Amino acid sequence: MSLKSFFLVLAGLAPLYNAVTALATPVAHVAAAVSPSGNCNGTSYQQIVLDNHNNHRANHSANALVWNTTLANQAKVWAERCVFAHGG
Repeated sequence: MSLKSFFLVLAGLAPLYNAVTALATPVAHVAAAVSPSGNCNGTSYQQIVLDNHNNHRANHSANALVWNTTLANQAKVWAERCVFAHGG
């Protein structure tokens, strides 16, 4: 995953949710965690992404990360400046 994609996920931009969770977790876990209405069964989207990311970090003996709202807000502002188009 690119750094840009990672920040978009941390910023809570939902369109990347399916791609990230498909790579990060078994499909059954995602289906159980998020209903079609987007309700995360009481767990925030950010927490689901963070938990899945930390599961993979643990597989490599890396310390768990914690959610940083300031960093997430800065990443969102940065991501909103991007032009998502192919150069030519």
